[in-house]
Amino acid sequence: MATTAGVTLAVMAALAAFAAVSGMIFDPIQAAVGLHRRRLHKLLDHLQRDITLHTHSSFRPKDQFVARILDTFDMIRSSLL
Repeated sequence: MATTAGVTLAVMAALAAFAAVSGMIFDPIQAAVGLHRRRLHKLLDHLQRDITLHTHSSFRPKDQFVARILDTFDMIRSSLL
């Protein structure tokens, strides 16, 4: 049991470190290319269109955004967050 818990924690720590380092490397690159700005403007344009024209959800987020939002609600519901 202790070995399994130790290996699980080590893998989780390694993945968290990898995610942090990859974010530090690739976020400035995406910002320099303008990817963040384009995504933000696309979101804001669709939200503005939805509000001003009273349409329903013309913005279609990518699957990974929806999955992360649903994961967050699952964690809140299970009291892990």
